[in-house]
Amino acid sequence: MKATMQSTSKMAIINGMNFRVWEGISEKGTRFIALVNRLAGVDAPGQNAVTSELVKDHKELDPEMFSALGTLDPMVAPRLPAEGSESPR
Repeated sequence: MKATMQSTSKMAIINGMNFRVWEGISEKGTRFIALVNRLAGVDAPGQNAVTSELVKDHKELDPEMFSALGTLDPMVAPRLPAEGSESPR
């Protein structure tokens, strides 16, 4: 599978590990999210380039992707109460 991904400003902690949420689209047009906790360049210049790019601004998570995030771990994106219903206490 070939895909393009973009980092978002959303972070998640699952089982004590920190992940950045990335939004992606496959070459066939399927949208997805990915949880990424490590990236490495293949050599020192590559690592410097990756690090420089990772500190730039991240996009906001598309609200349409929020439900997909809940399928990976309900604690990361708990279901919101339906409009008009009371939230559990």
